[in-house]
Amino acid sequence: MDAGINKLPIGYWVKKTDELLTRTFENAHKENKLNKNGWQILNTIIVNKEILPEQLESMMIPLMNEFDFNDLVNELSERNLISLNGCYKPTEEGIAFHRKILNKQTTIRNAVMKDISQEEYEITVSTLQRIIKNLGRV
Repeated sequence: MDAGINKLPIGYWVKKTDELLTRTFENAHKENKLNKNGWQILNTIIVNKEILPEQLESMMIPLMNEFDFNDLVNELSERNLISLNGCYKPTEEGIAFHRKILNKQTTIRNAVMKDISQEEYEITVSTLQRIIKNLGRV
C-alpha cells in the first residue's frame, strides 16, 4: 500500500468504509427493494421479536433521519413484513424475507471480513467506541 495512503486521517477511512459497505449491501439487495436502513429496521424488529415504537425510533434515528425512518417503517408494514399492535412485530412473511436477506448479508460479511481476525475486528470497534466517547467530551 502506498505510504501516502496510510497517512490519511481516520475520518477518511470511516467514511470510505461506510460508503463501500452501504453500496455493497444496497447493490446486493436491490432486487428485494430493501436498502441498508430498511434492513436495519427489519433486523432490529426480528432480533427483538417485538419492540415498542419509541424504542425502535430511538435506536434508528441516530442512523437515519426521522422522515426516512417513518417512510421505511410504513413501507415494511405495507409489504406485510412487520405489524404494529402496540409493538412492532415481524410477520411470518417478514421472518421468511429476513432469513433470505440474512443469507446474502452473511455471504457479504464473510467476504468483507476475509483476512481480518476476530481480535483485529474487536480492537477496531473498541478504538472507534473510544474515539466516539472522547469526541462526546470535546
